[in-house]
Amino acid sequence: MTEKLTKADGLPARDATTRLRTRTVLKLLLATLTTVLPIYAIAGNAFYLVGYGIESELMGGADAAVSRDAFAANNNPSGLTQISGQMAEFDVAGYLHLEASHTDAFNNYRKPITNGIGGFGNGAYARHIEGTPFSAGAALVVQGGIGWVYSGLNTAFGTRDDASALFAIIKLAPAVAWEINDKLSVGLGLGVNYLSATQELFPNTSNPAFAGFRFKGASGVGLSSKLGLQYRPANDVTIGVTYGTQTSIPLKDGTLRVNFSDPAFGSMGVVRYDNAKLTGMRLPEELAIGIAFRPTDRLLVSLEDKWFNWSDAIGTIYLSATNPRTPGAPSVIALPPAVAKFNDQHVIKVGAAYLWDKDNTLYFGINHGSRPQPDQYVNPIFAPIQARHYTFGAKHQIDNEWETAGGVEVLALQSVTYDNPLFGPRANERHFGLIFFASIGRHW
Repeated sequence: MTEKLTKADGLPARDATTRLRTRTVLKLLLATLTTVLPIYAIAGNAFYLVGYGIESELMGGADAAVSRDAFAANNNPSGLTQISGQMAEFDVAGYLHLEASHTDAFNNYRKPITNGIGGFGNGAYARHIEGTPFSAGAALVVQGGIGWVYSGLNTAFGTRDDASALFAIIKLAPAVAWEINDKLSVGLGLGVNYLSATQELFPNTSNPAFAGFRFKGASGVGLSSKLGLQYRPANDVTIGVTYGTQTSIPLKDGTLRVNFSDPAFGSMGVVRYDNAKLTGMRLPEELAIGIAFRPTDRLLVSLEDKWFNWSDAIGTIYLSATNPRTPGAPSVIALPPAVAKFNDQHVIKVGAAYLWDKDNTLYFGINHGSRPQPDQYVNPIFAPIQARHYTFGAKHQIDNEWETAGGVEVLALQSVTYDNPLFGPRANERHFGLIFFASIGRHW
């Protein structure tokens, strides 16, 4: 079922065209990965994307038992043993929100977000260590993100102002794998997770009951690990298991500007604080169990259940700062804690790959998860409400070394109605969009 990705026998020596292709792809990879593009508006499973690497994405993320490309370093490290020789893959994606909007007691029309279009890229490389049962690889991925930008909202204080909260997660994932025998492979991956955040809540508004603020420039790094296993009880069946640890990432070294313009605050104007930090954000422990099998020679089906321990990762979030630049301002400021208590999440994934002919493969996927955020904690700028995703696409083998692929993810329409002290009763969020993917890969 999980044939190794092998280099074809009898390949001719690389000519100038092949070398030019290689240099071009490497340049594109470097350019995109060194310029991190916003991903804030497209989280899939809470903060995370549905999948990483074109095959994982187009199969709805059902990759625990299927991982067999360079992105296995991030998805299931044990899958690296399915690669013979070397493999590299680079993908780009663009997202488009057909609808992402907010209504509340003060905004009686659908107010659209202003960051509904964007893009990002990922890359991975892996190789079998010749003469050994070991393989190694690394992936650099935009792991996920969340956040919405609203401009000119009517506020409960009679002003028109802006609100946003943006979080982006980037991960470097090196990994090694050991093929113990023909049936069993194990792998270990590490994760260097970088998280950045900005937030603003009515920064131009100030009255005795409320001081708007703008928080920016904070970031942090946290380490994680992932264990992976693939077991093949029969030629056409593979069982895959992955376990990932929780990651704590305190965000620090930011700036906080608080609007103390109202006379109740001494008419100090906007006060800048240095050393601003955000605590309480963690990435969850996770466990995935999947099975892949071939009902026919041409059809591969993958089923997976993935559990995210969000209840221990996200609870109360604290924003504080010190070192004000305005004389007479409070030396330490701590904004009221934001309660964002999450529930654990189960995500059911179903993926299929159909070999149309020797050069073309079709992909389909369904990704359905419970919503981890209870309705009472939803707000316009922190609303990870997507629950259903549908994916489809195709891969084309260009020649013995090169392949390309593309596809679409549909973020099904979601709508949540809730009550909020700042936005009144029966506030509502609606999200619906598309993500377009394209990739190029080489195996040699």
